[in-house]
Amino acid sequence: MSFVTRFAPSPTGHLHLGHAFSALTAFNAAQAADGRFLLRIEDIDQGRSRPEFEATIFEDLAWLGLAWEAPVRRQSEHMSAYEGALQSLIERQLVYRCFRTRKEIAEAIASAPHGEAEETFRGEALPSDEEAAKLDAGEAFAWRLSLKKARAALGPAYFTLIFEDETGPVRAEPERHGDVILARKDFGTSYHLASVWDDAFQGVTHVIRGEDLREAAHLHVLLQKLLDFPQPAYRHHRLILGEDGKRLAKRDQVATLQIIARERQNRCRRAQHDRLVMLKVSREPIFTPRLELRRTRVEDATAMFTALHDPLMYLYVPRRAPTNAAEVAQRFARVIQETAPDRLDQWLNWTVWLRDGGAAIGTIEATVKPDQRVEIGYLFDPRVWRRGFAREAVGAMIETLSQNGAA
Repeated sequence: MSFVTRFAPSPTGHLHLGHAFSALTAFNAAQAADGRFLLRIEDIDQGRSRPEFEATIFEDLAWLGLAWEAPVRRQSEHMSAYEGALQSLIERQLVYRCFRTRKEIAEAIASAPHGEAEETFRGEALPSDEEAAKLDAGEAFAWRLSLKKARAALGPAYFTLIFEDETGPVRAEPERHGDVILARKDFGTSYHLASVWDDAFQGVTHVIRGEDLREAAHLHVLLQKLLDFPQPAYRHHRLILGEDGKRLAKRDQVATLQIIARERQNRCRRAQHDRLVMLKVSREPIFTPRLELRRTRVEDATAMFTALHDPLMYLYVPRRAPTNAAEVAQRFARVIQETAPDRLDQWLNWTVWLRDGGAAIGTIEATVKPDQRVEIGYLFDPRVWRRGFAREAVGAMIETLSQNGAA
């Protein structure tokens, strides 16, 4: 059997890390099974769905590196299909019109006899004359699935409804949902009916989603049975929680992929800017009243050997003194190769020269960290210690980097 799964977001807000985890989990499962990955836009709530949110869904998923089949199914373009499924349930008298308001439903739940579900609603159709009067008066209603009628229609099969999830076979308990709404007068369908219909139509074999939707499977397998749809396998993954330990929601703006992508883009731009700055700084000599700082070259090794071979320079450095100029040249070559100017996590190295006489007296290194801190290290010939050359060179380097916007 082929493996088909889907990611089905609603364009009512920006995707967050929880959506990213769910999409990646489904996509990776399809890749591992050499199967198909579908993207479905569940936009039946036209009052809250926005085209700009749909556009960012495509942007975010592409940013994550996901690929999906075309065309993408939009539920708003297939309302007649869901209405047809609802009509089949109406004709079999498995649904009824419910005119109760939310307040009336809450009161009915609160007054339910002891032992019955305390958080679900179960009702029944009104007498035909009373229903006709309400329809004539234009009162709003919702189509609710009658669990009582569904149980009677399926007979013993109702009590043997089972679905597969990551834990194994699970006996479905549609009673957890009560007489759930499948459509409203002004709202052609519900998430439950549209999702079940689309999974069947698209040949979805594996529904992979967050564990916050685990309860929905208990109802969906009932609808699949009533509509004679194939039943997919279910896998409910863990949720990504916020700092407060609660499930992420679209209102949690700090966690949206748009913000994360923007921050990453800004960091990349900053890093690119820093690379250009470091390239510019590394190519231009830095002058002070007494010193000249030039990008270290391998050919500077001979001039630097006199300074670098003094054992006093290595009292606090875990490195032995070089024994000849060739060894200094090897070190310079290695440093230059490993610390190219476009490696901001590494350093740039300058040789420090006396402007009066041209002698090389030390080296100085600068590292620009990702958080824009600058770390500087230096080695100077012990013979010029106490003359303030290190302070002069470090100050000049910091000023140059600051003027060029690197720190």
